[in-house]
Amino acid sequence: MRTLTLLAAAGLALAACNTATPAENSADALRQAADQSDPAAAPALDNAADAIEANAAADPGAAAQDALANGGDAQVGTTPQPR
Repeated sequence: MRTLTLLAAAGLALAACNTATPAENSADALRQAADQSDPAAAPALDNAADAIEANAAADPGAAAQDALANGGDAQVGTTPQPR
């Protein structure tokens, strides 16, 4: 029983280590995507990551999704569509 208690406590301690906000997580994911993307799309993704962190977007997941769509538009050379 003591082992189970220690494992549960260790799991809770590890879960508490990730204190990043959803906005920070989305911004980090966009920066990683920018690092791996086409050079035409990278600036759109980096700029969106900065905006998400600076503005603490109400829905960072939706903002990140829009940024990925805009990055795709930039990559193929089309004008981003309103979303």
